[in-house]
Amino acid sequence: MATAAANPSTASSKPAVILPSSSHLDPGAYVRGSHTITLGNHTLVHPRAHLLSTYVPLMIGDGCIISEKAVVGGPLPQVSSAPGQEAVVESPSHGERGEDGAKKATVIEDRVRVEPHAQIHHSATVLEGAIIEAQATILPGAVVGRHAKICAGVTIREGMTVAEGAVVWGNGEQIRRRAGEAGQAEKRRLQAMDREREVTMVILRTAALKASQARREKGR
Repeated sequence: MATAAANPSTASSKPAVILPSSSHLDPGAYVRGSHTITLGNHTLVHPRAHLLSTYVPLMIGDGCIISEKAVVGGPLPQVSSAPGQEAVVESPSHGERGEDGAKKATVIEDRVRVEPHAQIHHSATVLEGAIIEAQATILPGAVVGRHAKICAGVTIREGMTVAEGAVVWGNGEQIRRRAGEAGQAEKRRLQAMDREREVTMVILRTAALKASQARREKGR
């Protein structure tokens, strides 16, 4: 995959985005960085969601939902109060490179749900079917296992690995495995998520089209 030259000191540039026609990246989403951002099929990115590739490439799989005001690939840059200055981000000290020294992408696998105000920092990996609830934070280099659930407000520390099917709550140290019947419940949850994503995608695409038409008519 070809990527633009990295510049970790600024976060105002527009990256290359690979976007299948089956996915919806809302015009109201914030997309910034210097590496390529790749979205899979049937993925929905809500208005005011943040997709960042300032440090490393960002790859989001099939059938994901990135909710309003969620941040993926962060942290968000610090905004300077001085007029005319660009937003600046500090270079990360951990989690940016893999064992082979290569830059480690931020990876969101298939059918992951990222709820409003959740933050997934650069170089983290969220595996298939996981849920990142509102206000949760996944720090650099952390790995969230398949079908795991990170409850609201929890911080997963840098480099931590959350096991498959685990539920993490409280201060991030409270962890339990899902009950034995969770398989069927998880299947139903994912089916409901698919339906929600499809309906919401139609609504947002229609709204974006109407807004675009209104702007064109106003410009005549």
